[in-house]
Amino acid sequence: MKYFFRVIYFVFLLAPALSVALPVDGLTDLDGQGAKLNHSKNTELVVFWATWCPTCKEKLTGLLPKLNEEKDLAVITINTDKDADRVKHYLQKEGVRLPVLWDPSRALRKELKAFSVPHWAVYKRAGVDKAWSLVDSAPAFEWDRVEKAIKMTSSSVGG
Repeated sequence: MKYFFRVIYFVFLLAPALSVALPVDGLTDLDGQGAKLNHSKNTELVVFWATWCPTCKEKLTGLLPKLNEEKDLAVITINTDKDADRVKHYLQKEGVRLPVLWDPSRALRKELKAFSVPHWAVYKRAGVDKAWSLVDSAPAFEWDRVEKAIKMTSSSVGG
């Protein structure tokens, strides 16, 4: 039984993160156009949010813009509302200046099991020409867990 738990520990905690294409590349902006993102940073925090979510508002207008100013961290938000005009009005009213995308096929939401908001995911890569790795993803916004995922060193990421 000890061996079994050691294997599970290794697989889930010590093994390199799963190498993936960054899934936000297939999303659209609020006008339905293909998202054009500059992936010049090696860590991306993807946050799902909705206009009706008070925690989301707090993060969109407080913590997330500050994180987006970090040297090697980009913040990308994905809105889950159905009405683009409502979202645009909300962004203007609240002064949100972060990239906002939509996942019209809901493929990314399904992949990350993002069925509530806020929901976040951290992706990393070892360099600009390297593959992206999903480090962690979870519902709610547990700052300690988000911070741990952001601060993981590049050497702990596959690629």
